[in-house]
Amino acid sequence: MVLVQLFNTGMVLLSKVAIGDGMFVVALLAYRSLFGAAIILPVALLRERGKWKEMDWHAAGWIFLNAFIGYAVPMSLYYYGLHDTTASYAIIFLNIIPLTTFILSFILRMEALHIRSMAGLLKIAGVLLSVGAQ
Repeated sequence: MVLVQLFNTGMVLLSKVAIGDGMFVVALLAYRSLFGAAIILPVALLRERGKWKEMDWHAAGWIFLNAFIGYAVPMSLYYYGLHDTTASYAIIFLNIIPLTTFILSFILRMEALHIRSMAGLLKIAGVLLSVGAQ
């Protein structure tokens, strides 16, 4: 998890430098997506070798919609915001995403919080730790 945070921080700093030098946000998002796809594609081709025949246009459409709504739109808004703020604030906002997700899932009753169980205590400790670290 520490390695993931280091990569995220490095990506935000590099993105801030690229955007500050005048790079177009959509081009940065396209390069980042293509780089990620180039790394993931060989692994997916090897791991899901026999399942490619089951994929139809309906499934591909859902994958595209999920990628667009779940990645492209939020990251483009994030990069436009990064253009107008510092990298420190951007890292803070990036680290608040899991906290916001947990709170929304708890409010919408999609997440069960059992205070007397170990999982519930760890969830509460994680929320308090992430808020306290900010």
